[in-house]
Amino acid sequence: MDFPESSARTRRFTLGVPNRFAIRRDGRQVLFTRSRAGDDPVACLWAYDVATARERLLLDPADLGLDETALPVAEQRRRERTRQTGRGVTAFAADRGQSVVALALGGELVVVEPGSGAVRTLDTGGGVVDPRPDPSGRLVGYVRAGGLHVVGVDGTGHRTLAAPDGPVVSYGLAEHVAGESMHRDRGWWWSPGGRRGAVARVDESQVQVWHIANLADPLAAPVALRYPGAGTTNADVSLHVVDLDGGRRNGTSGSGPRTPARAA
Repeated sequence: MDFPESSARTRRFTLGVPNRFAIRRDGRQVLFTRSRAGDDPVACLWAYDVATARERLLLDPADLGLDETALPVAEQRRRERTRQTGRGVTAFAADRGQSVVALALGGELVVVEPGSGAVRTLDTGGGVVDPRPDPSGRLVGYVRAGGLHVVGVDGTGHRTLAAPDGPVVSYGLAEHVAGESMHRDRGWWWSPGGRRGAVARVDESQVQVWHIANLADPLAAPVALRYPGAGTTNADVSLHVVDLDGGRRNGTSGSGPRTPARAA
């Protein structure tokens, strides 16, 4: 096999290489992603035990049989901005002690318990983006349909902490400028105690609408996309603190300044 073919089949020699490390606070365990081979684009979730120098497979997405092509629009855009071309476990988050790991596969919320090896798919209705356990590992927060929600790690106790209050308003997602120009791909965060969260409210009502044609399918209707081009208005972004009981406190707010030419 020549170099061009090898480079293409291995995605520039990135497949089969450990990635996305998360170290437990006591330093005894490391979570990471890696595909099974150098030409396999589907990343699995693994755990490495430092004391024994052994690794364990925690989750192979193929075992769940989920449709990974059914990605929410927000997840598609996140992957485009982070230049993510692989499949499988492309992102994950764990609680403080790594007793619970949460991730999204094909828009479904998946919970993994590294200690027991248990894997559960929680019923959320699909469309899940950026799931994250609270620091104690009791709850999982996630974004769905532009709102911030929480559910128990056992799949019970669904609650909505912040619901969209407009047709082009979302909570918990990073706006285009944050993800593309400021390297911030998150839009919400747990408090250290897990009793509340900070969430970004993004209002794109004043952002210019672009229509992107599908060059692979000339008969398809163009996709309408709100994009703050150079010299146009950015999204209006504000930060809110929400409690698990539904209370809310407003924080800082942005007024949607125009995008400078260098950030286009």
